[in-house]
Amino acid sequence: MSFDWSSFCEIARELASRAPATDHAEAAWRSGTSRAYFSAYNAARQYLTDFEPTWKPAREDSHVQVFKFIDSLTAHGRLHRKIATDLQRLRVRRNAADYDVVAHPQTNAEDSVTVAELVRSLIEELRGKRRGQPP
Repeated sequence: MSFDWSSFCEIARELASRAPATDHAEAAWRSGTSRAYFSAYNAARQYLTDFEPTWKPAREDSHVQVFKFIDSLTAHGRLHRKIATDLQRLRVRRNAADYDVVAHPQTNAEDSVTVAELVRSLIEELRGKRRGQPP
């Protein structure tokens, strides 16, 4: 059975919404930001594996490879570009949440969940187009 990466987004939303009621609010927001990113990133990586025969995943810089490969696709250029741009934004936030002092961890977590859900939705739209079905 394969892992459902959308569950990371559900966890991220839960962490972001429940954080203020905990003693570890900032840790929850930072973790939510990270989980939101990985939900979107892995959905994109799985899309490439399923639908792009020229996609060759590699361990080294795999995140950047996903962004660049999706951005290079032309069949649905606007959607691909939006996904690549949003993934890059999410990664910047995820790195900041994991490694830096963050000025607004709650806002970053909430926004990251929203953007990750949008990316996942756009990927589902692409999947539908590739299958010849409405999303």
